[in-house]
Amino acid sequence: MKHTPTDFTTLNSLLHGLAVDQAPLWGTMNAAQMCHHCSAFIKLSLGEKRTSKSTQVIGFLFGKLMFRYFSRKTIYTFPKNLQTLPEIKQRSDRKFDIMEEKVELAEWLEKAAQVEGKIKHPLYGSMDAPKIKNLILLHTAYHFRQFGLID
Repeated sequence: MKHTPTDFTTLNSLLHGLAVDQAPLWGTMNAAQMCHHCSAFIKLSLGEKRTSKSTQVIGFLFGKLMFRYFSRKTIYTFPKNLQTLPEIKQRSDRKFDIMEEKVELAEWLEKAAQVEGKIKHPLYGSMDAPKIKNLILLHTAYHFRQFGLID
């Protein structure tokens, strides 16, 4: 049975297998943009990245409903090419160095692994550490699957 990696150590190991020119199985991001996007998602999730007023309003109005929807998904049932928040969306014209982005993502995965207590997520509100960790694991693993790092 296929499953989502359940720990940050496994994700970090998989990250090392990402090739510079690895093409996605779907979507438009390249490997460096995907790493940048995943780092930005972690920063946002841990409260280290600011969000716009419109994102905050969306979170206030729909955050709990969105979290229930996403938390029931796996990397195999998560919708492909889903619209993303402007704060973490990657434009096709942005260029990043893949090696720098892999190092940064590895560092943010390590920070996420150390989270304890409660975190105030900008969309989903106050969350216990295990929930925020699972959200980060799901999001990162989904994108690793997008790049063929997970079957």
